[in-house]
Amino acid sequence: GPTIYPVLFAALIGRALKSIAFWKLQRGSKIGTLDRVLGSMTIVQTVLTQVQMRSLSLLGFLLIVIWSLSPLGGQASLRIIRSNLQANDTIWRLQYVNTSSNVLTGIYEGADTASQFVPVNALFGAALVGASSSSSSSVDAWGNIKIPWIERLNTTWEDAEGCMYDYNQSWDSPVNTRLRHITYMENNNGPAHWVAANCTIRTTYVEVNVFCATGSCTGVKMRKSRRPCSPESWTVFDVAGSAFYWFSPRFVGALPAGHSVVASPYQNFILNPENPFPTSFNVPPVTTVSNSTFALRLGQLLNTFWMAMLAPTAVPKGLRNSNLTADTAEIGTVLSNTTVTETQTEFVLECDTFWFVVLLLSSGVTAVIGLCGLVAAMCSRGPDISFNISSLIKDSPFFDQTNVATTLSGTDRSVLMKDWYAKYGDVAAEDEVGYIAIGSGNVADLQTGRLYR
Repeated sequence: GPTIYPVLFAALIGRALKSIAFWKLQRGSKIGTLDRVLGSMTIVQTVLTQVQMRSLSLLGFLLIVIWSLSPLGGQASLRIIRSNLQANDTIWRLQYVNTSSNVLTGIYEGADTASQFVPVNALFGAALVGASSSSSSSVDAWGNIKIPWIERLNTTWEDAEGCMYDYNQSWDSPVNTRLRHITYMENNNGPAHWVAANCTIRTTYVEVNVFCATGSCTGVKMRKSRRPCSPESWTVFDVAGSAFYWFSPRFVGALPAGHSVVASPYQNFILNPENPFPTSFNVPPVTTVSNSTFALRLGQLLNTFWMAMLAPTAVPKGLRNSNLTADTAEIGTVLSNTTVTETQTEFVLECDTFWFVVLLLSSGVTAVIGLCGLVAAMCSRGPDISFNISSLIKDSPFFDQTNVATTLSGTDRSVLMKDWYAKYGDVAAEDEVGYIAIGSGNVADLQTGRLYR
């Protein structure tokens, strides 16, 4: 790690440099070379030694480079492993609800309305009840992703493939059928009061970028489809000639008002989607809302009921793509098949090439110098010099070393002489000119103004 590496580096390099310096001393070498080596036991000492010797030699430069590998090696040991996101793609066979299918010629052809539309009407009513709780959510009450009304979004984002819209506004129903060109007719004459709106239905085809994580999906970008599509004027009701005439009475009868003077849930939803089932009888007419608001909310109602017809079991239960034949409901769902690519990202550990090279170089230099130090120690003859005080006073005339053998190593001398007294000062205090050295006897303090040899 970054903590232990510099310690090991200093221990190995420092010991090796001492062994190499002693080996060179035995064979004879310039004092400047020996001082540079012995003065380079740490990176700070190495730099200060070059400054103190007032010159920078090739040896000094190499020593600085060697010691600079210590912090670099410590950082390399920390940074050699890095985390990264790796994408793994898996291709799946997927089924999805075909929102443009013709339900008239399939599952509802000749169906008994009283029985077959019970789950459809229940699902439609549940969607209206849960509209307030899921209006600002990216999914509906059953976890199905919702697609916004693209005409109400800001076109402020572009990518290389075309215009894609980031959306944070309110969400709409899953089928992008919208209403335009609304005109009202109102009759206040006679006992009956009615309001008629003339609406033009159009279809918008969109492409949505969906992001899924931990089982929850959110649409993050969308754009109008760039694939070949039918004209906007062609809607799901144009698949069969009488589709809308078959659809409209079932749509109206799904949630009846129950009384002629009570506003229907449809009127309540258009007035206030947060409360489609109020208890008050005093409900204003739908003409009090703007044309754009009326079109949006009526379109939501039409889309929601159409989706309930298409997938009365798939909407609340979901599609079991892990077992495509598991759903045996009486009212099936018209599905289409496709293949999708699922991309799963996971954190992986990778080796950083640059820091690997730095660590390899630092470790290699350490190993080589350490090996050189070992060889130098093995090739050396005579006792080791520890370059401490006990070694500095070896053969000094200012110490009585009659009983100290000259064959002792630096460590043995330190142990033997550990209780000896030593002082650095003037060993010729009685002479006119002083002499500075390390002694053990009559050693005087150094004085300012005195002449020394």
